[in-house]
Amino acid sequence: MASTSKPTVIGVDVGAANTVVAYIAKGVDIVLDQSSKRKTPSCVVFGNENRLLGTEGDSVIKSNLKNSATNFRSLIGLKFGTETHKAEKPFALGQLVETEKGNVGFKINYCKDVSVIREKAIKAYYSSFQKKIRVIWLIYLW
Repeated sequence: MASTSKPTVIGVDVGAANTVVAYIAKGVDIVLDQSSKRKTPSCVVFGNENRLLGTEGDSVIKSNLKNSATNFRSLIGLKFGTETHKAEKPFALGQLVETEKGNVGFKINYCKDVSVIREKAIKAYYSSFQKKIRVIWLIYLW
């Protein structure tokens, strides 16, 4: 019995500033985000009681710079104080600090508590958010 599912290849480009998701079916097309945009800002903004990601985070980033994580993709695996860390630091809006293991982390005030969150955790929050959007979109596509 032949399969009735449509074969689709999906590519995700998490950039320092934006994320783009594309798929190949009969041609290449870009997946729209929750705001019907082709690019989603690669940012996580922490509030007192919530996390805002993507377009929602980007809309409040200017009023909450200290609790914003941007450019996290470029910081993954970097040791604090290295030349690469110093070169990337101007592009990260939040306060970068050294983690217990010597990596780069973001100092964040979240749920009325000051925390240091590793760059990998920020990427995990963002990836989870992106996955939800894309699953909804794929269900719609089929």
